[in-house]
Amino acid sequence: MMLDTQNAPNRYRLQHRRWPRVVEDLDRTRSQLAARRVRIPAAADVEERRLRDLSGDIALKPGELRIEFYGAEDLAAKLLALSKAMSNAWPAFAQAVEKTNSLQKSTPN
Repeated sequence: MMLDTQNAPNRYRLQHRRWPRVVEDLDRTRSQLAARRVRIPAAADVEERRLRDLSGDIALKPGELRIEFYGAEDLAAKLLALSKAMSNAWPAFAQAVEKTNSLQKSTPN
């Protein structure tokens, strides 16, 4: 019993320090659960998307990305389509968005 009495203040301090982390973890978990409930309206062929398949609402040019959307879920669907197109044809994507400089290509680093 004597040992428990001596350690009680330490246990209290540990629990007191732990509480903010528990609250933070709980808030993060609630936020993640809310995000998981969102259904992104994706086209059936989204996995095979290429840059040429993207809608006209997505515009790429060197140094600029423009996406027209009408809500959060629409934006998420367009970003998903863009990410699939990027992963399916990275060289074409890189060519579309990177500025080409002939001096940069000919000069060794």
